[in-house]
Amino acid sequence: AMQALAQVGLTGRENHTPAELSGGQQQRVAIARAIVTTPALLVADEPTGNLDTARSHEIMDLLTGLNRDKGLTILMVTHEADIAAYADRNIAFLDGNIESDTLTRKAA
Repeated sequence: AMQALAQVGLTGRENHTPAELSGGQQQRVAIARAIVTTPALLVADEPTGNLDTARSHEIMDLLTGLNRDKGLTILMVTHEADIAAYADRNIAFLDGNIESDTLTRKAA
């Protein structure tokens, strides 16, 4: 758990209650909980939904770093185009059907 907190940049905050953490820090705790068992896949449903723009981009930098540095595959749902732009692949749905499937960056 301590290693997971360190990976998300929360070293020294392990004894704080949720009320003592910002929204971005609370989201980092959620990510730490998700990665503590070293999964191959992380499913993130609107990981930036309740965050301001700056905190949203911090969380996305964290997630892309985990993908790049740890090889963690991330499946993310978002309605925000700027957040979707972080992904290597975007699949858009309309009324339950795939509307588009686009590689946005060179996938490794």
